[in-house]
Amino acid sequence: MPTLDELRQRPPVTASEVIRFEGSLPTYVLIEGQINALAEEVLKKDQGFIERVGRSLGLVRSQPKWEGWSGWGAGRKLKCAALELAGWSYDESHLPYEQAAHAFEKVRLALLSPECQSADDLLNILQNCNEVRVKTQ
Repeated sequence: MPTLDELRQRPPVTASEVIRFEGSLPTYVLIEGQINALAEEVLKKDQGFIERVGRSLGLVRSQPKWEGWSGWGAGRKLKCAALELAGWSYDESHLPYEQAAHAFEKVRLALLSPECQSADDLLNILQNCNEVRVKTQ
């Protein structure tokens, strides 16, 4: 995936990047795009032929249940869950910036992991990082 290659080449996410409004596309936006791609893959696998055709024609607008989450925004819900496991509760303002940047960086590293092939893998990697951190403290 081109986004993963671009994520590999980027430096770690910083707080100043999270609040920046100009320049190149911020890394956290690429991270959000990759999270949405993982959620979309799961949604496509979980829908039948009629539902897939209806969705492509715009006749079906709601999203099917995904990992216990129903309704619109599976990608957003996956992002919120991943960032929470990374140590930050998502809010649109990205406050506090330093904590948001740290969480996005943890998610970026999890996405770049060779074990991360699906949305479930992403959440499992982040969960395992938390468990290791708790055991070492």
